[in-house]
Amino acid sequence: MNKLDNVTGYNDKLVLEVWTLTNEVDDLKKRTVTSATKINELQKLLDEKIKELAKKTQELEDNAPQPENVLRIIAIQNEILNLQKGVSNGTNFDQIAALENELDALIATIEEKNNGNCRQILQIIALQNQVTRLQRQELEFNQSSEAKIAELENQLQETRDQLNEKKDELKETDSRIPQLIAEIMGLRNKLTELERTLSELKRRSADKMEDLQSLLKQKSKQLEENTTQLRAVDAKNAEQILKIIELQKQVNEIRIEVSKGKDETASEISALQEQLEAREEESARCQAQNKDLEKRLGDKDAQCSGLQDRYDNLQDKLGSAMNKLDNVTGYNDKLVLEVWTLTNEVDDLKKRTVTSATKINELQKLLDEKIKELAKKTQELEDNAPQPENVLRIIAIQNEILNLQKGVSNGTNFDQIAALENELDALIATIEEKNNGNCRQILQIIALQNQVTRLQRQELEFNQSSEAKIAELENQLQETRDQLNEKKDELKETDSRIPQLIAEIMGLRNKLTELERTLSELKRRSADKMEDLQSLLKQKSKQLEENTTQLRAVDAKNAEQILKIIELQKQMNEIRIEVSKGKDETASEISALQEQLEAREEESARCQAQNKDLEKRLGDKDAQCSGLQDRYDNLQDKLGSAMNKLDNVTGYNDKLVLEVWTLTNEVDDLKKRTVTSATKINELQKLLDEKIKELAKKTQELEDNAPQPENVLRIIAIQNEILNLQKGVSNGTNFDQIAALENELDALIATIEEKNNGNCRQILQIIALQNQVTRLQRQELEFNQSSEAKIAELENQLQETRDQLNEKKDELKETDSRIPQLIAEIMGLRNKLTELERTLSELKRRSADKMEDLQSLLKQKSKQLEENTTQLRAVDAKNAEQILKIIELHEQMKAIQTEASKAKDKSASEISGLQEQLKAKEKLNARLDSKNRELEKFQKEMKMECDEIQHRCKEVQLQTDQNQEDLLKMQQQLREKEAAFNRLQQQLRDSKDDNARLQERNKSLQEENDKLKMNLQDLVVDPETVVHSTKVAFDPDTAHPKIILSADETVMSVAQQRQNVPNDPGRYDLSLAALGKTGFNRGRNYWEVEVAGKTCYNIGVARGSANRKGQLKLKPAEGYWTIILTKQGVLKALAARPLDIQLPAVPQKFGILLDYKKGEVSFYNADTRSLLHTFTGNRFTDKLYPFFNACLETNDEDAPIVLTRVGSVSWID
Repeated sequence: MNKLDNVTGYNDKLVLEVWTLTNEVDDLKKRTVTSATKINELQKLLDEKIKELAKKTQELEDNAPQPENVLRIIAIQNEILNLQKGVSNGTNFDQIAALENELDALIATIEEKNNGNCRQILQIIALQNQVTRLQRQELEFNQSSEAKIAELENQLQETRDQLNEKKDELKETDSRIPQLIAEIMGLRNKLTELERTLSELKRRSADKMEDLQSLLKQKSKQLEENTTQLRAVDAKNAEQILKIIELQKQVNEIRIEVSKGKDETASEISALQEQLEAREEESARCQAQNKDLEKRLGDKDAQCSGLQDRYDNLQDKLGSAMNKLDNVTGYNDKLVLEVWTLTNEVDDLKKRTVTSATKINELQKLLDEKIKELAKKTQELEDNAPQPENVLRIIAIQNEILNLQKGVSNGTNFDQIAALENELDALIATIEEKNNGNCRQILQIIALQNQVTRLQRQELEFNQSSEAKIAELENQLQETRDQLNEKKDELKETDSRIPQLIAEIMGLRNKLTELERTLSELKRRSADKMEDLQSLLKQKSKQLEENTTQLRAVDAKNAEQILKIIELQKQMNEIRIEVSKGKDETASEISALQEQLEAREEESARCQAQNKDLEKRLGDKDAQCSGLQDRYDNLQDKLGSAMNKLDNVTGYNDKLVLEVWTLTNEVDDLKKRTVTSATKINELQKLLDEKIKELAKKTQELEDNAPQPENVLRIIAIQNEILNLQKGVSNGTNFDQIAALENELDALIATIEEKNNGNCRQILQIIALQNQVTRLQRQELEFNQSSEAKIAELENQLQETRDQLNEKKDELKETDSRIPQLIAEIMGLRNKLTELERTLSELKRRSADKMEDLQSLLKQKSKQLEENTTQLRAVDAKNAEQILKIIELHEQMKAIQTEASKAKDKSASEISGLQEQLKAKEKLNARLDSKNRELEKFQKEMKMECDEIQHRCKEVQLQTDQNQEDLLKMQQQLREKEAAFNRLQQQLRDSKDDNARLQERNKSLQEENDKLKMNLQDLVVDPETVVHSTKVAFDPDTAHPKIILSADETVMSVAQQRQNVPNDPGRYDLSLAALGKTGFNRGRNYWEVEVAGKTCYNIGVARGSANRKGQLKLKPAEGYWTIILTKQGVLKALAARPLDIQLPAVPQKFGILLDYKKGEVSFYNADTRSLLHTFTGNRFTDKLYPFFNACLETNDEDAPIVLTRVGSVSWID
């Protein structure tokens, strides 16, 4: 880092320093938490690093343009690194993908002018992390696909076994067929009745839910109408009244929550006591296994120690390389690398501090130092480097990707990493090269290097899994060929089984053909997927090489040191990942050993430990109740404050009603707390007496001043009764009582006169409706749960009946007369076998498609990494190599961390497997003992029955002779039935011929009917297809405070200072945006926007409920369908992945067409009437509004956004 040129690359060095220090501080925090022996040393080092980071961050903020963006980029890199260290799943991948999108967007905002190479550096870091993540994602996806395919193949084997069992049943006989058939028919009837009952229950549940939802909508609408009416008649006090009602509602909800929490606590204590009483002393059979586990634990500690030594060695090399950077020409580059490195170190130290048991003080000290150093470097980055927010965000995304790479590799992690890499690319693209050193190249190289590493790992894992799948399919092919040959041999030996053997041979041939086709398809897809992976890997590698070359070209002095720093940081990150996973495994093993050791303690010791646990959990419950009480008291204070703000003149009666209602609730609550409390009874009793006196006083005032006071007091009393019922057990009786009370409540409220009575009627109506809405919501939830339980119970009965039916079928194993039924079962199993084979083929096809996408993405990222590396060498040859080296070091560290984390997970899995085997053996021993006892008992019984059986043998022989005669008669009847069946088949064929003729006639009539319908549709005009030219105006209530609108609200420009406007909840507070006044929820609406002379803008459509606060995520999933003109003059459609719109010239006026029914938003060049882009495949439900957004950094000469009148729209299809 010290070799970087501090003049030409000062900002670049700052970015690298802040990035490196951020990584170091984060790493030290983890190490401080997890260490058990070096915690003081680590804490000291952490403090130093934190100071250094703060210093560098300050320098970055003082010297670099856009320091906030650079710092945010570094922070995102760190977040990605942390996510990569965690468990790999869909959530992680989605988070990483979102972070990478944000990273790419931030990097794109980094200006190149006066910002050195920050943009390139951040881009390289982002791309490198994305490449590494993709490689790991590819590997983990292969493993996941292989597991799914193995599971399906097991199901295939089970089905084959069942098929063979059914064939074996054809060899046995039994005379119980009539009885069993009768029992089976009875079970089938019972099954049909249960299915009918289940269907009826589901239908009634759906009807009940529909009624509840309808009633809920009705009450909500009434509540809204009454609220509006109250605001209209008493604007002065309305908001305070509504606030009081809302606060009281929250108070009541807390009371209900506290009441139910107490019941749950009592139930939980009872359950725990039962568990405590059920404990028995266990044997010492696992002592040998404990020793083995302890030995393996020692091996793991040695392995982790070796990884830590490698990590510390790389850390020293990284610091040496960082010091060699030129502090003049590559100052910003060095800052970026330092912040990146420190971010990784801080993140790693945090994890080590958490997991360490011996070095926690040392690690904490080191973590504090690194945090200070990271803060310092981050500040330097923000002070010195342009676009520091983007750079910091890029570094943070890199860190998030690294954390995701440390976790278990699966499809979810890969998706999150892909999203983070997309964000990373966008952010790096925003880093401006001018006056920003080599930041852009450095970040680009780091990102691409990570992506290349990840894609390489992914390619390796895919190769391994594809080879295993192909070998398995070839084994199946050979097995099927062997079976086919066996059947052919059998066919030569017998004539009696020829039809059956021919059918089996045909089935095996079909299976053989399908397996050969599947194997061929798997090989082809694996080759295609591997080709795409290799292509993506080459692309990323090429981009990395190009960025590296560019960095060497523009900053020869610092380039080698930068590249060395990046390489060292890569190695350190790999070590971190490896250490993290190793520690997870070690922690899991330690936890398992502790559980086993605790299980060997005496019964009294276990009871004591469990008693302490009970006391702790009781304490937690007390703390939870205390927290609820604090919330309750806080709401009570807010309620009193709101009550005092009411106007005592115009709203005196209203205030009295609210006070009496509130005091009634408080008195009732205090009475319950006085009864249940064991420690504060005197204090609560005193407070209760005060509240009773105050309630009596307010009640007397209400009776003296308000009309109809009896009705008002009765209404309040009913509200309290309903609240008490809601606190109890929810059942049909409670709901009926509440419904009756609500009917009485509605009737009483209707008697309240509005004249000379203030707003009492509206207030009481709002309180009642609000409680009804809350109750209906709770009732809807509980009804859902109850219905699901009933349905589950019926489904269990169905399953039990099916099991009984299967048992009866199993009793028909010993007869040849079951051949038709067994053949039907065999055909069913064959169908199931075919379906499983089809599912397996589909899974393999999807896996191949997914692998193909991964390889394509890997090639793309590798190419981008090469391009950014080349660009970095071109623009900063002096510092490029150093920057790339720093990034490479980071990657190595990440790889080690990933390796350690995976090692831990693997050990945990092995230990879990051993424990499962131990439990299985114990259960098997218990079952064998039980079976042995049963066999001894059975042997005694058999001796007693032996004589009786011999006596019955003669009787059975006589019965057998009689059965033989009956069998001959049944065979004659069977032949007669077959003849009748043949006659019926002939009749069926004749009926099918007649039916075919009728179907042909019906088809021709249907075609004529369709033609008539089409002619009729041509004559009818669908109003949904008519295009409406819409006059649009800006909505000043949504406009950012810096936006100035013309008098007619059709021209929007940006001021340098914020205007004094109300802080409306619907106003944009960060983005310089505004919505149109008119919203649309039907039809096709078209409007035009003129942007002539404007250099940066973002226009389109927004959902009414879309987020307007903070940084916006402008994509359809967040409710925005827009296009953007970037500061670089690129026109893009902001879809899930931004799409460039290639045009010879940017339009001066845009037309926007919203087709609500089709779910489409289209953008046109209004001057040439040509279509630019269409967002399709949406399903709109909310009202949609025109959306307009100016860039954050504008100048006085920037042109405004103008809404123009629309001419003819007949040209729109």
